Parts: sequence; C-alpha cells; structure tokens
Amino acid sequence: MRMRIMNSCGDEEISFHHAGWGHNDYQHPSPIRDDCNLYHADGGSLPFIKTMPAGINDGADIMFTSDAMDAPLPNSSSDANLSFMIPNVTDSVCRAINRQLGFDEVLMDQNDYLDSSVTLYKGTFDAGDGLLGLSNDCTGTPICDTPSFCFTESSGGQKNIFVTYLLDRGR
Repeated sequence: MRMRIMNSCGDEEISFHHAGWGHNDYQHPSPIRDDCNLYHADGGSLPFIKTMPAGINDGADIMFTSDAMDAPLPNSSSDANLSFMIPNVTDSVCRAINRQLGFDEVLMDQNDYLDSSVTLYKGTFDAGDGLLGLSNDCTGTPICDTPSFCFTESSGGQKNIFVTYLLDRGR
C-alpha cells in the first residue's frame, strides 16, 4: 500500500473511484485527495482494470470490499478488512491459487458471502459477513490464518471467490 505509506493516506482515504467502473459505488461521500486514489497519477498510478483476463472468471467485475472479516464473532466495523476480490473464479484457477498458497486443492466451503448487500469500499468499513468457515468460528479452515485464499460458496450462488486482504484490520 504504497499510497498509504508515501502519501500518508489513512484507511478511510484510500480510493478506488474511477469513471471506468460505470457507477459511483466507490466514490467517497467527501472529495478525496488525488494522491490517495489507486488509479490517479498522483496516487497509486495503476492502470484501470475492471475485469480479469478471459479464463480467470466469468467476466464479472473485480471488487474492493470493506466488510469481509476474519475475526471470530461477535465483530464490529473495526474488524472489517479492505479486500480485493475476484468473483466467479473457475474451479481450475481457484485450485491453482490455493495450491500456490500452500493449501490443499480442495476448495474451502464458505457457505454464503457475496450477495446484494456486499459493501464496496468508499471510505467506510461495515460489520458485514465474516469469512470464518462454515462454523463461523475459524475452525476447520485455513481462511482465518491467511490474508489470501480462494473459496467456494455452497449456498451463495456466486461459486468460487478469490480474496486477498489489502488491509487486515481484524487481527
């Protein structure tokens, strides 16, 4: 998080807003400094990418969320992580990611995570869904011990989801 260090951007100042999204769901309620925007030349200077290359997922947009938590319940917005997510990852890509991360290739079951209430990051954190495994207490899953992983939703309908915590605030 070069912007955070070099530009003294606080957790709530990091911005993923870009006209290329086609919506304002990443726009903060108050104007944010350009040097805290991931895509601005004065900020992160990253090229804008809305979707992954063909074969990674089904073409769904990548997401930056602020409600994924890896702390056992009960939790609060102070436990919410700033996360990068790729929804609808293919089985083979999800297994390859987990293999590279040192996990068993068996896809970890997270029950339901992504839905219409997922919080796209716009400067605030939400006490949303926990990524805690099926039992909601971090048992039987390596999800709570690592900042990056790919998992399967058994009841969410979104299939496989890759997540990496950009800011892990729950530990």
